Amino acid sequence: MPNHALVVVSPDWDPDKALGFSDAAYQEWHDKIEAGMRLLIYKSHPISAIVGEGESHGIFAKLADWPTSKEPPKTAFGVRATYVMPLRVLYMRTNPIPLERVKERITDPAFPDVEILPVAEDDYHILTNWP
Repeated sequence: MPNHALVVVSPDWDPDKALGFSDAAYQEWHDKIEAGMRLLIYKSHPISAIVGEGESHGIFAKLADWPTSKEPPKTAFGVRATYVMPLRVLYMRTNPIPLERVKERITDPAFPDVEILPVAEDDYHILTNWP
């Protein structure tokens, strides 16, 4: 089970929102994400950069069961999420890490067209300690 991952969020995601996921992402990840798992937060195009770091509470909820008075969360692809995952945001970067630099460490050819991706511990620490 991975200890670190990168989550891709829509460009309008803000730290007060839960993370939104599709049914497919939920089916793949719901039993792999545990409380305390560290997550790099990558905003999709047009921002295309790692903008922060968070920590999972280890739970998912169906969007229909999630209390919200705001606009429902979206997936990385900008569509209404089916599931949400609350996140404790540890910090938001003042100097986001651009896609070109992220791809130096994240070499999965599917990235950034994914919702969540495991990250090797060494790569995670290099990206969290980026200048």
